[in-house]
Amino acid sequence: MPIRMTLLAASVVFALSIKAQASSELQSQNNLSSANRPAEVMTVTATKMEENVREIPVSVQVTTGEELEQKGIYSLEPFMKTLPNVAISNNYGVFSSPSYRGLATSAFAQESPITVYIDGVPHSSVYGMDLGLLNVERVEFLRGTQSTLYGQSSLGGVINVITRKSSGEPEGKLVAEIAERNSRMIYGAYGQDLIEDVLSFNIAGRFRDSSGHLTNNYPGSRSDYDESKANQYNGHFRWNISDRTHAILSFNGESRDNGGLPFYAENDGSLTTRQEVDAKNNVKVADQALKVEHEADSFVVTYLAANQHTSAQHISDMDRTNGSVSPVLGNFDGAKFMDDSDIETQSHELRFNSNNSEIRWVGGIFYQDNLYDAKDNGTVVPNSLFGPMESHNMTDVSSDQYAVFGQSTFNVTDKLEATLGLRWQKDEKNIDSSTSNVISGMEMASQYNRSASWDVWLPKAAFGYQLGRDNLFYGSVSKGYQSGGFNFTELNPDNAKYDPQETIDYELGVKSSWFENQLNLDLNLFYLDIKDAHGRSISALNQISFFNVDKARSYGAEFDINWLINMEWSLTSVTGLNKAEYKTSEFAGKRMANAPQFTSALSLNYDGYQGLYGHLTYNYRSSTYTDAANTLTIDGYGLVDAHLGYKFDDYTVYIFGSNLLDESYVTNYYALPFPGPAPIAGAGQPRTLGLGLSVDF
Repeated sequence: MPIRMTLLAASVVFALSIKAQASSELQSQNNLSSANRPAEVMTVTATKMEENVREIPVSVQVTTGEELEQKGIYSLEPFMKTLPNVAISNNYGVFSSPSYRGLATSAFAQESPITVYIDGVPHSSVYGMDLGLLNVERVEFLRGTQSTLYGQSSLGGVINVITRKSSGEPEGKLVAEIAERNSRMIYGAYGQDLIEDVLSFNIAGRFRDSSGHLTNNYPGSRSDYDESKANQYNGHFRWNISDRTHAILSFNGESRDNGGLPFYAENDGSLTTRQEVDAKNNVKVADQALKVEHEADSFVVTYLAANQHTSAQHISDMDRTNGSVSPVLGNFDGAKFMDDSDIETQSHELRFNSNNSEIRWVGGIFYQDNLYDAKDNGTVVPNSLFGPMESHNMTDVSSDQYAVFGQSTFNVTDKLEATLGLRWQKDEKNIDSSTSNVISGMEMASQYNRSASWDVWLPKAAFGYQLGRDNLFYGSVSKGYQSGGFNFTELNPDNAKYDPQETIDYELGVKSSWFENQLNLDLNLFYLDIKDAHGRSISALNQISFFNVDKARSYGAEFDINWLINMEWSLTSVTGLNKAEYKTSEFAGKRMANAPQFTSALSLNYDGYQGLYGHLTYNYRSSTYTDAANTLTIDGYGLVDAHLGYKFDDYTVYIFGSNLLDESYVTNYYALPFPGPAPIAGAGQPRTLGLGLSVDF
């Protein structure tokens, strides 16, 4: 940690020291950057109202759609890997589980600590954590607890995706890429007015496939073990009913076949495996939403209805190799995990917010119902010491959520601004569990039904103090919340329920802008007091226990630099420091899983000479544990990516490369719940080079 603190301090000193140099350069260029090319001040909707990102008392990281496209980021998972203090774990290839500041995915609710909103439609299920970022105007990452405005599963933060709206004129884009290992990608977007100034539409789609990078040498099995293909799409129709009223019908979805994720036992860096079970990982996500908005003289009223459906089908080799033997279960050949699940969610929100008012306020009501249907979640071990063994869990977990929320921001003095917010939320959940265990033809079945409910008040208080024109000091105290639920693998119904996870989030930060926004420096300090932290363990008999740890804590810092050096060059840097640890139970003093202590993302960008542009990025994350007992470790690693392109007329040609130094690294690490087989590792993607062409029309 001292080394990490030194690096952060060095970054601050470096950023401060360039002020005089940058000022001199700007003057020597006849104020070219500030006068002829003023830096854009971004307007965001982080607080469900349009506001200047430099003036709101919230740590917000904004990425434009153009930046995403130039870096080849077209889906959520690679985007989240660029965020500070975030770690991504892939679970069997079905879903991606993000952790942020030590807050992990809730295991049985399958809810991320970061809620993703795509044009206002919430996605908290981990099955949707790799949705497409297509035709994007910007992505806002709201750091820290956002439960007051956004409810449960936003106790870590919120990713707010805003797609591009049609300009009225016909306009579109086509992109085609090829890369090593038979990788192909085709992307297209188009929009226009159907009836001038009345009815417009915008659609986008993407197809990608790859043979993968893990080779399976088991005879008779598919050689390209992690071959994959995916189709993603989104779009909307906008109807301007009147000058003050409009309706937007939007849709978004994905169909993904991952084959098998590149997990294998006894990771030796060879990128070869011997797995006798052909993996299957199919995920389909589809959502539709209707948004109606009316602008009155003093307020705006918004109604948003959303419907989402996700299905996941998964089969994987249990030990990720062949020929292994466990002293508990015996021969693992043919042993496999299975998952066949559906998730359905409907939500409704009615919201009012101020319009042309000195006191900015927002308030509304929210309702959501959710059904998680585990149609068959289980294991098969055909050659165990006890004969053929199968375990199947067929469980429905249904939930209803009700909420009322409000938040107001007002001036205390001409320099001091205060924000007060409050949310009341109630969750009602029901589990209908059915389990079947078969050993040598003998079945043991169990079934039970249980219900539980929780309600909570989620307050927030924040301040922003404007020192001069270009410096904002801010702080906040807010309560975060993630609902309790049921462990659907628990055979004893009296032990199935677990309690909600709650946090008190303290934030203190500064936003500083120099040289007419040519240089922006943001520093955010945070401390999380965590109550009833969600934890999980697995016994030697594959019984999963989900428990609450009375107390945990997470604290650290996030530091952002955005420097427009001159007309051609810019530098962006994001650094995260974090220490997250349990304070009670048998894990007291242990680091929370998937919580790296140091993360950074540095990007040097060029856009200048006769259409030439490019960027060079370096992303680093330090070592982390993947289990609460701190026995399984992923080593730290850094990846270098690059993109170089040339624009002429409406065309762009470019080359790109990821992991240019061909770093060998592990993305996940876990052990089976019984002794015998080797721990299992996820293999990171090796160096990949590619070529692309895009055209705007």
